[in-house]
Amino acid sequence: MPRKVRPTELEIARLWLAARGLADVTPTPMLAARLTVRRRARLAAAVLPAAFLCATALVYVSALPIRPAEDGFGTQRRWALAVLTALVAGLVLGLSLLDRWVRRVDQQAGAELPRRATHSVRPGWRIRGTRAGSSS
Repeated sequence: MPRKVRPTELEIARLWLAARGLADVTPTPMLAARLTVRRRARLAAAVLPAAFLCATALVYVSALPIRPAEDGFGTQRRWALAVLTALVAGLVLGLSLLDRWVRRVDQQAGAELPRRATHSVRPGWRIRGTRAGSSS
């Protein structure tokens, strides 16, 4: 990863490894950077819906008529609908950009690896040694 990894990020990676039974493995800067990006994306993914709900509540309150007999309520509804549509689009866009950010960091980390590990298991739905439709 091109940026410098902080010691606290390495410590978080060490704790992450220890929680998975790999306490004897030394955390790499690449793992620390990937975990940091995932942690930040998870935090932002939690904040975005909260901000969306607050903005939706503000739009709802601002679209309420000042007086019950006011005739301009139709334009307020159209305005509120347009703002709510923009808020939903912004929420979806923000969440997809967060996912793209995590994927991009993972791809950059994978590109820096000297070799890539592959699994010898072939993907598929059938279990080896059994046939579909056999009754045994």
